[in-house]
Amino acid sequence: MKTPPDISAPDISVSDSSASEISAYDGAVTPPMKDLLRAADPDADSVAAYLARGQIYICGAADAPYGLMVLLSHAPEGAHIWEVKNIATARAHQGRGVASALLDVAKQAAQAGGAHALMIGTGNFSLAHLRLYQRLGFRIVSIVPDFFANYPEPIYENGILCRDMVRLRYAFDPH
Repeated sequence: MKTPPDISAPDISVSDSSASEISAYDGAVTPPMKDLLRAADPDADSVAAYLARGQIYICGAADAPYGLMVLLSHAPEGAHIWEVKNIATARAHQGRGVASALLDVAKQAAQAGGAHALMIGTGNFSLAHLRLYQRLGFRIVSIVPDFFANYPEPIYENGILCRDMVRLRYAFDPH
C-alpha cells in the first residue's frame, strides 16, 4: 500500500504509554490487521476500497496490531476535509487511550496536510464511540439515513440495529 502523495505520514509518538508507538504503515495488510479492521467495519468490500486510498496507522506490529486507523486525505465533503474511515482497538487494549492517541495522530496529520476539518462516522448504536469522539472535540454534523442498509449482514450492538451513520466533524482553529 502506497502513501498518497498529499498525506504526511511521519511516525508520531504520543505521551500515552499504552499507545506510545503509532506509526504510518505502508506494508501489506496482514490477516490480523484485516481481522481488527473488520471488527470495526464488517463490510469487506468497503474496507478494501478505503484501504486502497488511505494511509494506515498502526499500534503494535503488523502480525499483532492492537490499534489501527485508516485516514483519507480527502473526504466526500471536499479536498480540505480529511476523514478517519476506520479506527479499531483490540478488545484487550480498549479503555487504555489507544483510540484517543490514534485520533490525535489523525488530527496532527490532517492539520499538517492543510485540512480545515477532520470527519469521522459511526453507527447510530455506537454510544461509547459517540461519547469518545465528542469528548475529543468532534461535533455531530449530520446523519446519513440507511447507510448500513446495503451491508451484507445486519449489524446489532446493545440490541439496536445499526441503520444510520452519524457523521462528526473536528474543525481546526483557524487562528
